[in-house]
Amino acid sequence: MNKIKYTLFSIFSIINSVLFSQVNLYNNTVYANGHASSLGQNNISNGWASFSSGSNSSATGDFSTAIGYYAISIGDDGFAFGGKVKSAAGGYKPPSKYITKVN
Repeated sequence: MNKIKYTLFSIFSIINSVLFSQVNLYNNTVYANGHASSLGQNNISNGWASFSSGSNSSATGDFSTAIGYYAISIGDDGFAFGGKVKSAAGGYKPPSKYITKVN
């Protein structure tokens, strides 16, 4: 599972940093800052190469990714995938070190 997370994270990070730098797509109250990108509705991306997609998702911190509904990713290299998923990571930890909580 962690390998899948890391692979998805890598793919979205590359897409985000290369293709969608500071771009908002489907601009419906979407906020992106600092080489970040957002796709969907009511999303927030803040931090270098952060990416959020879905609805009401937020990604903060460098290389953080949030995908899904109410997904929240906080910290460098954070990754959240799915509905109401919260992920916290910091300091460029490997995927196996992620702290994940599903409500």
